[in-house]
Amino acid sequence: MDSMNKYLSVSETAKALGLCGSRIRQLIADGRLPAARAGRRTWLVERQAVERFLARWPVRAYRRKKI
Repeated sequence: MDSMNKYLSVSETAKALGLCGSRIRQLIADGRLPAARAGRRTWLVERQAVERFLARWPVRAYRRKKI
């Protein structure tokens, strides 16, 4: 897997989890979803972090998208 596919943007993460972008940013700020800042306003979330988040905090299956 190349390095670009290793990370998801906030909008891609929101789509994968079936949540809105502001909720993803709140989870990042709360420390519940680890992410790295890539610029002044951009966050990148590791694909594996999303999978770990789903294992700990299940999201309803009908809202979740395959990542």
